Amino acid sequence: MAGEGARSTGRGAATAVEDVHLPSILARLDADDASVQFETVQTVRAAVEDDPAAYLPTVPKLRRLLERESLEFHEDVAYCLAELAAESSDDVAPSVEAIVEFAQGQTSEPGPETTHALRCLSHVAEGRPDAVVGHVDAIVEVLETDDPSVREHAVCTLAHVAASSAVAVRPARSHLQEHLADDHAPVRRNACLALGRGQIVEARDRLAAVAADDPDPDVRQQASWALAELPE
Repeated sequence: MAGEGARSTGRGAATAVEDVHLPSILARLDADDASVQFETVQTVRAAVEDDPAAYLPTVPKLRRLLERESLEFHEDVAYCLAELAAESSDDVAPSVEAIVEFAQGQTSEPGPETTHALRCLSHVAEGRPDAVVGHVDAIVEVLETDDPSVREHAVCTLAHVAASSAVAVRPARSHLQEHLADDHAPVRRNACLALGRGQIVEARDRLAAVAADDPDPDVRQQASWALAELPE
């Protein structure tokens, strides 16, 4: 239904996994041998979708791996953090600054790791917008990427922030309006949502045009919802 929430990649319901040897996993994430760390991250990635709660204690160690520029498996680390953020925004919220800095550093050559980092931020922003609100300018910077998936999740993050604080997304208002013309429909939809939640009244005419003419019916519906949310 229009206006219910920004769309972001999700996961199924968690199921219990009884054979998680967490102390061993935590120790191996701290290993000096990069190959041991890689294998351990692969173990976490293979299991985290089914039992994310069991792996929440790995968040600080995964964050430290993400901060290592020379690491060759950032994609796997970022994926794990995104899945863990979907499970518990509270546990990942303290790592937001590091995740934002990582995403900023990837925008010139974005890849799957950048998408996962922004997906992680969107999950945190949904549950703990206060942890993301101070990073709106940095997220706007990420919007300049050519990768539509990164833009989708960046705008998704701003939409979640706007749900908590309309004022917080005002620095992004011109960028959000520009992305009403994005060539990727999910970006346009999330931009409508963010503008409506953010009470960006100067977007009224552009939203009206999108509501009337956008080729995607879902985007048109979201634009109509956003228009109804704007104050007179």
